[in-house]
Amino acid sequence: MKRPTRIQQRPTPGWATPEGSVMVDRSSRWGNPFRTDDLLGEGAASTQAEARTVAVHRFGRWLDGEGPDEYAVGTHRSVSRSWMRAHLEELIGKVLVCTCPMDEFPCHADELARRAAERAVYVERAQLVAYMAAGHEAVLSVDSEEPACPDVIYVPTLEGQLSWHLEAVDVERHFDHVPHVSPDDPAAAWDRHDTPEKYRRVARLTARVAQARKPAG
Repeated sequence: MKRPTRIQQRPTPGWATPEGSVMVDRSSRWGNPFRTDDLLGEGAASTQAEARTVAVHRFGRWLDGEGPDEYAVGTHRSVSRSWMRAHLEELIGKVLVCTCPMDEFPCHADELARRAAERAVYVERAQLVAYMAAGHEAVLSVDSEEPACPDVIYVPTLEGQLSWHLEAVDVERHFDHVPHVSPDDPAAAWDRHDTPEKYRRVARLTARVAQARKPAG
């Protein structure tokens, strides 16, 4: 899938956003709640360029779960982290339009573009995990240490436990067949495996299945 690109909204008369583009400035639900003027005022940055970098950095940390879910971006508007995370697929392959200039300094649209590209991969991963879960006694639970993405699936296998964090929208779409249990349920006890170990276990499971499918003799 094509990674989104960013362009600057132009105040030139007659300029229009391209077909297939998405406005992501503060007039939309994709706006960055962290303003450069506020960052300069609180001493978090000393120049506009530095403030832009800090604003994008804070935007990324906010999307990862830091701070409240919603921020006001005007008298009558707010932006929501949970809404953005649930709708990232809408940005896949799109041109993102913001008022930030196209220079060497970052824009929060760059962060949205990166995450939309990642989201395209996670959409496919979720469907593959749902398929794997259907063949095992998998359970869904909640990880309180991951506030931005608390849903987690535990899949017990012959090679050990496998687990993945899942976006809420993917749980809703693909995991109706997996029961939910409380975090203190033994089936939801993480065995402390890390990501490299998880995929070593997946490789061993693959080898098991491949071996079992070989013709006898």
